[in-house]
Amino acid sequence: VLIPATVIVSACVLLKNRKERLALKLDPTAVILIIILFVGLLTRVYPIKDMQAPLFADPAVEGTIARLIMDNQKIPSTWEPLLPIKLAHQPGFASIIAWLSASGVPIPQVILFFTNIVHALFPLSIYFLASRVLKNRFKSIIAAVVALVASFPTYTFVAGMNSMAATFFMIPVIAGLMLEEKISRNKCALLVFLSIGMALIHPVSLFFLAMVSFPLLFAMRPWKNAAM
Repeated sequence: VLIPATVIVSACVLLKNRKERLALKLDPTAVILIIILFVGLLTRVYPIKDMQAPLFADPAVEGTIARLIMDNQKIPSTWEPLLPIKLAHQPGFASIIAWLSASGVPIPQVILFFTNIVHALFPLSIYFLASRVLKNRFKSIIAAVVALVASFPTYTFVAGMNSMAATFFMIPVIAGLMLEEKISRNKCALLVFLSIGMALIHPVSLFFLAMVSFPLLFAMRPWKNAAM
């Protein structure tokens, strides 16, 4: 539930306090972002439409844990009945896959399509971060286009099918929220929610978040501007 809920909550919170709310008439920036999202989805979903399962080891591990969760109706503490050892693995991603697979779609295909669809959101999150850093719509759109092109098409097959990919779109969003001069209570709650969710999906993503956010925080120092 985490990723769909994150997208919905993020959209509601970020739009709540904005003066330019989404109306029936879309502005040019919104149209361009919709096109970027459409191209991102097309370039990720179409190449894998005939694949039966994702590549490499990570999806196999996550899929096995998802199956154990479905069989036990909870997050198991061991690998039984497969192995009599303790399950020491972050449960976030496998829990999402288990929940989506409850609809009857095979686990391998859920992992295959879910990770690629989520990864298509990455250029939009880059736009969000760039708009906070550059404070220019045109330059932010260019950054989103570069993010789209940079991950096409090889990335889809190499890293677009593992648990780490499910956190990529959240990193720029969290970094962008951290750059806000004034963080409301709702945005603060969203910041905590995203960070905890990202850690549950893949703890290593917190390292990448630090690598992105700390240099920006040091360079821009939003708290200094807020104090002035």
